[in-house]
Amino acid sequence: MSGFAHFFLGLSLGFILMYASRGRFSSRHVIIFSINNYIGPDIGTVFWYFFGQQNGQSNLFGFWILQIFHTLYGWPLVALLYAWVWVYYSQIDMIKDESKTLKYKWVKNEEIKLTYRQCYELCVAGGILHLFLDALSTLGAKEYEWYLSTGTWGGKAYFTPWVFVYFVIWLGLYLSILFLFSKGIEVSEKRKIFFSGILI
Repeated sequence: MSGFAHFFLGLSLGFILMYASRGRFSSRHVIIFSINNYIGPDIGTVFWYFFGQQNGQSNLFGFWILQIFHTLYGWPLVALLYAWVWVYYSQIDMIKDESKTLKYKWVKNEEIKLTYRQCYELCVAGGILHLFLDALSTLGAKEYEWYLSTGTWGGKAYFTPWVFVYFVIWLGLYLSILFLFSKGIEVSEKRKIFFSGILI
């Protein structure tokens, strides 16, 4: 699946969770979740590019790392380390600074910092959604011939009408959920979440 689709779907689901939780799922949660859905397991591609350019053992090492990062059992293990990056990020805040030409500055704010467990769970959840969306877009249980996310080529790039059908179905699903959570719909929050689950 394309990076844009991963980002769009992850961000949409994050905003739905933010609205449904009445702000307990904050904008920081949404950012960490959606970025991990966007590039989380594909971060192994960096290793592929660095080690996959060479021949022999390095090439196998790069491919092995990529396979570990982009699997349902490997990503939660990788997220054990990756979550520390987000723990640090979550305490960064931007405040107004009237004394300088740039009116904003970055500061550390311990009050808004997320815990390691929260960051780990967001990393894993975003990565699992990424892998789930990748699995859905392997048309007819057939792997892509052209792996855009990993940079590997198994043949000629192709496009079938089913790719468009798949995109329309997902777009319809998310627009339906966003409509359901719009302010004009007078249904209880529990029912909105229940109907969203049925749609998914």
